[in-house]
Amino acid sequence: MENKTELQNSNQEGASPAAPQAQVKYAGFWIRWAAYFIDCLVLFIPQAIINGVFSIANFGAMQKVASSLAGFLLVWAYYVYMTNNYQATLGKKALGLKVFSDKLERPTLNQVLLRETVGKIVSMLTLLIGYIMAGFTDRKRALHDMIASTVVVYDDPNKKTPVWIFVVAAILPIIAIFGILASIVLVSLSSARGKAQDAGIKSTLASVNVSALIYADDNNFSYTGYVPQASAGSIACSGQPIVNISTDGKQMAVFMRSCQKSDKYFCGNPETSLITETAEVSESYVKSGATICNSSDITPALP
Repeated sequence: MENKTELQNSNQEGASPAAPQAQVKYAGFWIRWAAYFIDCLVLFIPQAIINGVFSIANFGAMQKVASSLAGFLLVWAYYVYMTNNYQATLGKKALGLKVFSDKLERPTLNQVLLRETVGKIVSMLTLLIGYIMAGFTDRKRALHDMIASTVVVYDDPNKKTPVWIFVVAAILPIIAIFGILASIVLVSLSSARGKAQDAGIKSTLASVNVSALIYADDNNFSYTGYVPQASAGSIACSGQPIVNISTDGKQMAVFMRSCQKSDKYFCGNPETSLITETAEVSESYVKSGATICNSSDITPALP
């Protein structure tokens, strides 16, 4: 088994043995967080490639699950391989950190596997408190370090870490939080906008049906030749209303595309639109030339 001289190995010939354990400098939360961020940047491209491959392969309903599982295995394999072979990921290497056993010896493969599987899963299940523990525990150990009996130390205990690394490491969580909040707000605004647009579409559809009734009344109770006014398609995401008229001109259905669900259409019959709620039908139903809105293909209207 390799001894503790591995911890403070010198590049110069005739280097003296490792210093006493008291001189070991353990890596705390912020420097490890910065190393993690570097690893995220390293893994970004391969993860993007995996997502692209699974998107092209089109696994259907299981696509997201398969893509997430493949991404997880990639990250797990990276951490296990780098830690077992080099005692450090690329992020830790960049910042001069290494993983050792709690006896300051090279960790065994079993320790690495335990640290990168059960250990980190438990650290995540504690709402990430297991990771934060590296900032205030004895020997700066995170929960997964305690489980695997490992520590993270500076390769050179006398080397000072640049202040900017800690500044960046502290700012990144704030940026991430603001990014998440911004995403939530954007999704909410998009949903509200879609609902407002669909409400406008329903209103437009009702207006079209009223004008169709007037047209039929002026043309011997026939819808033949009826064309909605150009202003009826003012909501861009819906487009111009689609009008299906029966051969005898006595029955007509008007369809307008939903903004929230682009594969769905709102359907209205002039004779019933004022007393029943606007129905929702599929695109295939519209293309079938249907002139009524009470088909079994109809689904409940959007709220």
